[in-house]
Amino acid sequence: MKTERTLSTKNRVNAESLLQEIMKSKSVDIFDNPYLFVRTGLLAKLLMMNDLYQKIVDVPGNIIEVGSWYGQSSVVFENLRAINESFNNTRRIISLDTFEGYLENSGLEITQSEIDKYKTSTDWLKELELIQQSHRTINNSSTQFINYKGDVKETLPKILEKLQEPISMVYYDIATFETLESTFNAVLPYIGKGSIFVFDDFGTQYKGVNRFLMKNKIFQKYKVKHCNHYKSKLYLTFD
Repeated sequence: MKTERTLSTKNRVNAESLLQEIMKSKSVDIFDNPYLFVRTGLLAKLLMMNDLYQKIVDVPGNIIEVGSWYGQSSVVFENLRAINESFNNTRRIISLDTFEGYLENSGLEITQSEIDKYKTSTDWLKELELIQQSHRTINNSSTQFINYKGDVKETLPKILEKLQEPISMVYYDIATFETLESTFNAVLPYIGKGSIFVFDDFGTQYKGVNRFLMKNKIFQKYKVKHCNHYKSKLYLTFD
């Protein structure tokens, strides 16, 4: 599965290595100077996520992140909530992942090294909860985080059935066909007008995503657009 970074040039790889080397040194306080090292793609994604968040500010419902890796997006969404709707304490931020890499790889051309990249340490969820709680404290926030470990084809229907609450955004970051189709169908009963479904992976290399889009006639049934600032990502709106 080729991504933007794996398609990069030797010069770019060398430049990133230099940034990482400086970042790991003790000459710079990374906590207060993170943008010295953040590459353009990550800044573009942050701007994109803020654009998406603003689309749901007036839409009731939880934010669900399917495919969370380290849970970074959950923290971004909490901080965007604090910026865009500081007095809204009704949203939950739900992160779903195996935290063990891919269980299913339909429609993916992926190497073992890429599979290994998405594995986390066995105690990472405890670390993530501490990080999330720290951001809640800084924001004086009552946001409820739910982190659910397991196969999302099984865990997503369970958490939706348990909560019986609407969804304002699904941020989908898994590129496999079976998981995507299962996820999409599971959330539909909880979707309202104005809700959005975001495809983090789109392009010729994501065959599972393309198969899902074509098989289910997504472009015919819904309004689908490229995301601002990051045109290789899509979102659809439920009108």
